[in-house]
Order: sequence, then C-alpha cells, then structure tokens
Amino acid sequence: MSKLEIRELIRASIIEEKLNRREEFRALGSGKKRYTEEQKEYAINKAQEIGVRATARLLQLYRKTIQIKQSENVGRNVVDNFETAMQRIKKDEGYIVAFSFGKGAYEEVARVKQDGLFIKLLTVDKLLEFKEEAKQGKIL
Repeated sequence: MSKLEIRELIRASIIEEKLNRREEFRALGSGKKRYTEEQKEYAINKAQEIGVRATARLLQLYRKTIQIKQSENVGRNVVDNFETAMQRIKKDEGYIVAFSFGKGAYEEVARVKQDGLFIKLLTVDKLLEFKEEAKQGKIL
C-alpha cells in the first residue's frame, strides 16, 4: 500500500469517526433548540478528556485567552467581564466556549470589535468538530 493510499485510508477513518461523534451527540438531543442534559454531559466529558490546554491547542489558540462556560444562553455580562479581563492582561483576541449564546452576547462582541478587541463565540457542538478539522488544517 502506498503512502498516499494510507493517508486516504486514515483520512476516511477520521471523517467516519467525526460523523459518528456528531451523530452520537445529536442522537442525545430532543430535536429542540436547547441542548439536553445528556448532550451537555457528553460535551463536558469530551472537554474534560482533552482538558483546557488541549482544547486551546485543538482550536489552534496558542497563547490566546480562552474561557469555557458550562452554561446555555451565555449573555452580554459574560462577554463584558471577559472583555475587562482581556484589557487587564493586555490581550486583544479571545474565545468563549459555551453551550449557546444569547443575542446580547453577540451584540456585545460586535460592540467591542469597534474598540479593537476580537472575541469569538464558539458553541460546544463546534468544538467537537474542531478536533478533526484541526488535523485537516481547516480551523478558524
């Protein structure tokens, strides 16, 4: 078997694993907009398996400010507090990971962007996809 064939076999295996994980996560859902307790537990366990540092590496956020919230509908106040912390440590780029974000969070991110700060809001379902995309160089 050639190196190219081996790479393709590995790539196909990675894609299949990614699809299986995504299907497993979605199967735990209720079909509604909110995550179920089972989905939350699944996502938390996945994050705990790899840890915050590994999560940062996985997302290719080396030396970036990252905050992980185990909450749904994270609002403006969380983004505002994160913004303050970023300014205190003189960082201009950061990431918040949560189950979901409210309208206020997105509005606050847009507002701080005008001040020269870049904050990216990531949901945990996206986090599950990043591991495989990182291997393929398709991150952020």
